[in-house]
Order: sequence, then C-alpha cells, then structure tokens
Amino acid sequence: MEVEAVRPVSSKDPKLQRDITKQIEDTRAIDLAKRHQDLAINDRRKVAYKQRLTSTTGVLTTVPTKASQTPQHLFTGTAALVMGAIDPTILNARGSSIGNTHLLVDLHGDALGAAVLPGDRWRTSHDAFKDQVFLDAKFLGVAVRKEVYGMFTRFFNTEGRENFNSLNQNEKRTQNIVPDIVTNRHPVDSVIHANGPQMWEVKRIQSAQKFSATTGLPTGLNEFYRERNRGRFQRGADRRANKCPAEYRAKAIKADRTFGAPGSTAVREALQVLPPVKGIVLGAFGEFSESVNILIEGLAHEGALKNPDKFGQSNYKAAFGQIHWWLKRRWARLAVITAVESRYAALGYSGGTAQQQAAAAHTQAQAQDDWREDGAYRQRAGEAAAPWGYAGG
Repeated sequence: MEVEAVRPVSSKDPKLQRDITKQIEDTRAIDLAKRHQDLAINDRRKVAYKQRLTSTTGVLTTVPTKASQTPQHLFTGTAALVMGAIDPTILNARGSSIGNTHLLVDLHGDALGAAVLPGDRWRTSHDAFKDQVFLDAKFLGVAVRKEVYGMFTRFFNTEGRENFNSLNQNEKRTQNIVPDIVTNRHPVDSVIHANGPQMWEVKRIQSAQKFSATTGLPTGLNEFYRERNRGRFQRGADRRANKCPAEYRAKAIKADRTFGAPGSTAVREALQVLPPVKGIVLGAFGEFSESVNILIEGLAHEGALKNPDKFGQSNYKAAFGQIHWWLKRRWARLAVITAVESRYAALGYSGGTAQQQAAAAHTQAQAQDDWREDGAYRQRAGEAAAPWGYAGG
C-alpha cells in the first residue's frame, strides 16, 4: 500500500517521482553541509567545501570528451584539490626540500603552490586563463584586447615614454597599469556594459603564503581563506578581487611619479574617469571570483545576440543558455587544472642535487626567453594611440 502511494500514476505525470528525488537530494545536501560545518575551523575539507562553487566539481563530473576531459595524470590531484583531500602524488614527496628554497613539501602541497622557482610557472598558469578568456570573447564577437601596454602611456611626458619603452615586459607590468584584458562597446543591457573600456585583471591566490623559517612548513592559511569574526561569509577569491581597484590606484601614483612630469597626476586622473578595474581571481581550491560569473553572463548575452549560429541556434534564449554552459564548463575546468599543474610543476624541483641542477638550467633558459620575448612586446607601443577606443580585431 505504501509503495502504491508513492508510485507515479503514469509516465506522463512524473511529478511525484521528481519530488521524492528532490527530497532525497536535499536531505543529503543538508547532511553533507552539517558534516562539514562540524569539522574544525581550519580543517582543509571544511575550507574547500565553503569555497567550492557548483561549477568547480564539473571538472570531475563532465562527460569526458577531447575538449572537456581532465588529463588522467591530473584527475586524482583535481579531486583532492576541490575536496580538500590529500593528494597521493604530493603525499609521496612530503618532507622533501623544494629547489633552493627553505620550504618543504607539506601534507596539502601549500608550499608547492607558493614556492618561488625558475620556469615562470605562475605566469604560465596566469596566461593560460587570460588567453582563454581573450580567445573565447573574440570568438563570440566581443571587442576585446589583452595586455594593453600602451593604455596610459599618452599621459607620460616625452622622457617618461622613452624610459617606459626601454623596459622589459616584466618591468612594464610592475611600473605601470597594464590590464590583462580590456573589453569595450558592450550592449547597453549587458551586465558588463560600462561607460568606457572595462579593464580586467587576472589574479591567482595560493592556499598559504607564510612559512616557518625553521621548519619550512606553512604557518596557516592565506588571509583570504581565514574565517572572519563578523560580517557575512565571502569567498577568498572575492576578497582578493576587491583589492584590485586600490592596487590600480597605487600603480597610477607610481606611474605618475616614475614617468610623468614632476607633480603630475595625469595617470591618476585618467584612471578615475574609467570604469573601476574588475579582478578575475582564481582560487587555491579551483574556485573563481563572482566577477567571472558576471563576465560569463555578459559574454553569453553578447554572443547570443551577435553569433547564435556559431552554436547551431537561431534564437537568443537557446544560444544564451548554450554559450553560458560552454563558458562556465571550460573556464571552471581550466581554473582547477592549472592550479594542480602549477603544483605538480613545482614537484620537479623537490629533492636534491638533480633538482637544483634543473633549477639552474631553467633559470638560464628563462633569462633567454625574457630577452627574446621583449622585442615582441615592444611592438605593442602602437597601442598608445587612442587608448580609450577599441583598436584592432
């Protein structure tokens, strides 16, 4: 009798069956949340759970196609990262020294993420996401540029411009405002519409930043992941993104002082009339900031208006849904994979003499790469003209 009471009347009326399934899933979700809530405040499983986005675990559950699969050698690492579990690959190297630093491989691989090593793995990870955003936006028909080195150089004096042009790419990034991405001319009803070029800055945060000078082990979680005593909960990636506007203001002051006439405030004034920069922040547990969700919504809207046929659709609603899903899936996957890849790259420097020799070789190779690439970045000087408009495709 009880079985009959819950059985759907027909295949055309599955509502009751859906309701029962939803109740079961909701109960499991409540139980899972309670289990994590009962863990210690700094338990890595609890921290990862609270930071996790619904899209983050897509890297584990998406049907494995050539474009969406997680590389087999990274799958266990990605699962451990998003769940706050222990990665066997990292566990096997626990206690090993990392390159020429004083850091040791710890239980969760925090030092692997934070260690300063040759090879520029941070830049590689950063650029992988930046380039993906740029290419996807361009494919959707968005007015977009990346690494706009000349956006503020028109506000330098003559000597300042000459000094700036003599710098290498890294020096230009640190001494002036060089947005990773700049978008423009969005539809007026877009969530990312702005009165002028919208600057976007890509950042990645690590799970730990401070380490003991004696043990080489982390002394605690990064400040962005520590629980605050009051106020509403905010993910670490969002807390980091909120700092980007102030950092740009500080860079503007530095640029005025370094490249402007004495007492000049031209760069600061130019920055003030532009829409505030938005941070695109990738977190230590594979999550990303809410600004990325907003960017996805804006790009999906624009793509659905301009190029629905690229996704086999003829109407806006269907195209928007497909593009939104496409962007979120691929960006969430990339955020997790690059975080794990960066740590695994650091594992190559854990150990003894062989790793130190490899580190020295990479240092030399990196210096050569910087020298070769500098010429290509000098070609970006042409972007100094008409910095407020969209130049190029």
